[in-house]
Amino acid sequence: MVDEVTEKPIAGKSKLSRRDFLKVAGVGTGAFIISNSLIGEYLSKLDPQIEKLENSLSEYKIAWKARPWVWINLAIASEKTDGIPILPGQEISINKLFGFDEMDEVSRQNTDPSKGFIAAQLSDPSKLDGWGYGLCLGSTAIFRASLRSPLLITERGTHYDIYNNYFKDMPIGTDAAVFKPDPGDTLPETDLKLKNPTNTELILHFRIYDEFGKKLEPPKDNVSQMWYKASYLDQVIKVLRNKIESTANISLPDQYIPEYSFGNKKIIVQNGISGKNIPYSAKFSTVKHDDSTIVNGISQYAFTRDLTIYDNQNISNFNEKYISQYK
Repeated sequence: MVDEVTEKPIAGKSKLSRRDFLKVAGVGTGAFIISNSLIGEYLSKLDPQIEKLENSLSEYKIAWKARPWVWINLAIASEKTDGIPILPGQEISINKLFGFDEMDEVSRQNTDPSKGFIAAQLSDPSKLDGWGYGLCLGSTAIFRASLRSPLLITERGTHYDIYNNYFKDMPIGTDAAVFKPDPGDTLPETDLKLKNPTNTELILHFRIYDEFGKKLEPPKDNVSQMWYKASYLDQVIKVLRNKIESTANISLPDQYIPEYSFGNKKIIVQNGISGKNIPYSAKFSTVKHDDSTIVNGISQYAFTRDLTIYDNQNISNFNEKYISQYK
């Protein structure tokens, strides 16, 4: 049975029912879109039970609507980093853990997960825009978990632009980008480095789950071109929907096309730090943005973190300041 949409209409716009939408889009096309919409609405409401981290000291999770290259790249990175020990006094590089150096001989249009990170298809359906897209979601999750852990953040870079999806549950200025330039590229390498200042081994956890709570692994074979084409179709549909809503002054039902089809997935990114018998406290200040800090179009967001580690009779205090700059 075709029912009415339950979501609230955008302020000032009339609501278009699914029945009316069938008349506008045509019965065949409309029924296909609505069936995907119902599936998407069901999946979006799932609250999967994911594995708990043993001896967890700090944990961060975020839900994400991921296209194939995002969840596949994150799954590859998870295989490389989940369960990595960080020894007392050791500093680790996320770029090295992700295996960026191993990608030097891999094509920027790679679609084979067995060779490494795969390429994204962002705006042109006939072009792949280079491997590794989506990995910054992983480094951001690691950074945010580390802020509440006994780890020191010794190096961090941010994105050049403010991507609002990164700040759905955290303030602007709390992201961490990773990037390795191609030979001859003038852009600098951006890394996230962490150091263990304690006398106890710490464990880094990095896991990716689907909407049902199943841990994701990268495909073993080449990624289907259908996934790339379907993801581009999704972008076209979103553009058309926005155009219809703005010109017709109506609120269309949410359509998940093909948000949960053809390889696209809702994922849960889980990152954490675990360890035994480590008394510590980690507090960070409110992220502040002062308009006076905008110089030549650059916006600055700043906050600090105070880390205290209690080791028998010794107390170690650390203060870190983070400045995020966006164009």
